[in-house]
Amino acid sequence: MDLDPVDICPKPAVYRRSNSREYHLCFWATFITTILTILFFLTGVYYDVVSFKDFIETGATYTELRSIRYELKYLKNKLNKIEINRKKCERQLSTSYLENEFIIDKKISDALDVYDSDKIGLYDYAALYAGGSVISTPNTSPYLVEHATIFLINMNFLSDPKSILQPTTLPGNCFAFDGTEGRVRIKLGRKIEIKAVTMEHIRLDVDRSSAPREFHVYGLAHQNEETPEILGTFTYQLTGRPYQTFQIIGNDTKAFEIVELHILNNYGKDEYTCIYRFRVHGNCTEN
Repeated sequence: MDLDPVDICPKPAVYRRSNSREYHLCFWATFITTILTILFFLTGVYYDVVSFKDFIETGATYTELRSIRYELKYLKNKLNKIEINRKKCERQLSTSYLENEFIIDKKISDALDVYDSDKIGLYDYAALYAGGSVISTPNTSPYLVEHATIFLINMNFLSDPKSILQPTTLPGNCFAFDGTEGRVRIKLGRKIEIKAVTMEHIRLDVDRSSAPREFHVYGLAHQNEETPEILGTFTYQLTGRPYQTFQIIGNDTKAFEIVELHILNNYGKDEYTCIYRFRVHGNCTEN
């Protein structure tokens, strides 16, 4: 029997075919491995680049944060200084407010003194609150205004001349004297250059015929002066306002301490005359 060497020895051919397949497998395995290695390498490089970029960005942000922190610290110091200055200003404003409040209160008080309670805006140097006083009523008899019985004793009350120096002008609160002519001498609170006088009567009386009509005003430098200087003759208008102010003409430099009011007549009341308020205005010559 003739045998083919191939049939006798088949392994070499199989071996050749097997080596070819293994070669191809080895080639592709190497190729794929190489590709994967390259991919892994590129991936590592990419992540390294990204990490480095993140590091750079993080570093930049940290620098900005440091700058912001320094700015905040600077602003905090500025705010502290502003707060200190604010408190200082508040203390100064509080002190200034108290001082201004005191000044305003004093000005209001002075204005009220000047304005008085009678709405004429002129300081009254004859008023009791200004130190004025009635020193005499020459040739003038106070009128009997009240009669009362106290402990079975009859008491007669005469009208008080100092009532003409008081701010209140209530009905009946006046100086009434007998007849139609009378005189009252008033010592002023200070020696002044007399610029004006004010006579007042009320409108509430049904019968106003006891109101002063014509009157003289005299000035005396001191209480013992024998020749008073006439400052003016005036007429109180019954149809005018309750308080009427009369200017003194020609008295620019001479100062007087005593003023005499001389009532010449009234508006028809023969029994008595009533003076509710008499005021004297001017410039003070003493400090």
